Amino acid sequence: MVERHVNPRIRPYEAHSINHNGYPAILIRDRFGLSEHAVMLPKQLGLLLALCDGTRDSEALRKTFELYTGLCLEPATVDEFLQRLDEVYLLDTPRAAAAVALALESYRSGPFRPPACAGRSYPAGLDELRTMVDGYLTGGELKGLTRNGQIRGIISPHIDFQRGGPVYAATWRLAEHALREVEVAVIFGTDHAGPDFPPSTDVGLTGQLTLTRQNYCTPYGVAPTCQDAVDAAAAAIGPEAAFAGELHHRTEHSIELALVWLQHFLRGRPCEIVPILCGSFQSFTDGRCDAEQHRPFGDLIDALRTVLAGRRGIVVAAADLAHVGPAFGDNHKFGQTEKAMLKVEDVSLLESASTGDAEAFLRPLVDERDRRRICGLPPIYLALRLMAAMKGELAQGELIDYAQCPADENNTSVVSVGGMLFS
Repeated sequence: MVERHVNPRIRPYEAHSINHNGYPAILIRDRFGLSEHAVMLPKQLGLLLALCDGTRDSEALRKTFELYTGLCLEPATVDEFLQRLDEVYLLDTPRAAAAVALALESYRSGPFRPPACAGRSYPAGLDELRTMVDGYLTGGELKGLTRNGQIRGIISPHIDFQRGGPVYAATWRLAEHALREVEVAVIFGTDHAGPDFPPSTDVGLTGQLTLTRQNYCTPYGVAPTCQDAVDAAAAAIGPEAAFAGELHHRTEHSIELALVWLQHFLRGRPCEIVPILCGSFQSFTDGRCDAEQHRPFGDLIDALRTVLAGRRGIVVAAADLAHVGPAFGDNHKFGQTEKAMLKVEDVSLLESASTGDAEAFLRPLVDERDRRRICGLPPIYLALRLMAAMKGELAQGELIDYAQCPADENNTSVVSVGGMLFS
């Protein structure tokens, strides 16, 4: 039983709006898969989740909730609410900490990181997966590059293949020739479970970089992690910080979904990877911090540039773009007019990225306070900086494809994605 005097603090969670017996509800679950069970709450109790920030006991939660909503909850209702969260490890307690430690030990002791998305975002069987990928590759218009030069980097979606497959295909098939020579791929992916998802008020957590020494596996096989690159990166940014959120790698989809396409075009060729998860940039986009002066970024880039010198490498940003509409908290629906305006803004942002200048890419998002919720901002920014550092000059990008994917059943919310190649 959760005691009333304990100040409950919510752990990172996933939330989905659902309809239960005709009433709006919220389905929440632990991001790290510590429990196979979820908790369903009436939508009107959603504020209680935000109030569980470690500063209030159960009685203060009840009173604050009443102050904000006008709804009076019985003490037993709040206690039952906290008990349900605690049962599925959604509260930051010693019990949850022990479960995290056990999961991390299991993750690190395995021969590789098992594919988290196989059987959900793509088929678990190799033959079925190849058929799916080949289907996307043979569909649509075959585009070509207008800019010559060795391909140094890729911006790839990390949305599910069912929605983003054509953009993945248009982008990755143009990189096929370059991938034949690649020895190591640095893959920056959005860390959706990072300390700033949901946003944190702790500036020190902004821009968190999370490494792992574990190999990654998909149905195409095991992609070995480049251990000397990980060691150099960890030494540069500090091992404690670098591996504090390592368990995020276990369930995060961003790197895995890009890796599937990389492995498809490697055709079994050996290639090491450097998987790096990137936390929220909220404190940069709201003006509290300067990303260019953020020391861990500079130290990471310097370390990777040094250890990868002389190797044929490629940099991948596994990155979606805007998340807009009612599903993401906007108070208006996105119809055809809004979607057309969004495309103009997104393409303009990608044109900024095409200069290879990370600060030029970030600047408009600071100006607008990232109102479009560009979840691929961290990996794109860091990929641009690394590409420039590795060659001593800015990479030049070309937009290959762009799409807007429905994000609710009424098609009034959108996740936009784009594919770019840098040479």
